[in-house]
Amino acid sequence: MARQSKLAHLTTEQLKAELARRQRALPKLLKKRARLEKLIEAIDAQIADASGEAAPAMTIAKRAKKPVVRRKTSKKPPREGSLKALLVAALTGKPGVGVGEAADAVLAAGYKSQLKDFHLLVNQALLNSPEFKKVSRGVFTVKGQSVADAVVKDAAKAGRKPKAASKPGAKPKGQGGKPLAAFVQEALANAPDGLSVTGIEKAVLAAGFPTKAKTVYDQVAKVLGKGGFKKVSRGVYVLKGS
Repeated sequence: MARQSKLAHLTTEQLKAELARRQRALPKLLKKRARLEKLIEAIDAQIADASGEAAPAMTIAKRAKKPVVRRKTSKKPPREGSLKALLVAALTGKPGVGVGEAADAVLAAGYKSQLKDFHLLVNQALLNSPEFKKVSRGVFTVKGQSVADAVVKDAAKAGRKPKAASKPGAKPKGQGGKPLAAFVQEALANAPDGLSVTGIEKAVLAAGFPTKAKTVYDQVAKVLGKGGFKKVSRGVYVLKGS
């Protein structure tokens, strides 16, 4: 037996009222659909930026009809010059690299992107690609790479012995409790043309800033945002008044 519609028992006036209610809701639904289509277009742009291939333009209706096909993980090495390949190069041999530092390294290697939030795309690539492993919050390394071996390798390149782990509660020696901001100011004072956040981070660590963290990129970025510094170009800072 066919199921009757709920509208079948309504009076003419009730039907008119229901029709009016649905018509009033229509503009709001159309606006919501337009917002979703713009969001999908933005995601398509990110997919194209990450893969190097244009994503096919589709409406929401077409997407709903298209069957979902799960992509198989390719065993082939990442394409030369792609985001993934450049990230692998940036992270290889290092115990851990922050998302911001990885994004800077990729751009410095010549990768082109018009995205304002490029670091978000990098973060997604690091999280979703099987080549990478998360070692702590916002810090990644290449999978299958021994962290201990990477530390020794980095130390050997710098011509120094790897530092032993500090004892719990031990205070940094020879720094007198100097804050990170002072290290950042010294780094920029020695670079009148300015430094990128990654460059400042390297200078700060080379100057002996005491930290147990694998990266201080985020801390340096916070210091730069507190004042006393001036941004002269994309990601490059100098001391204010210099």
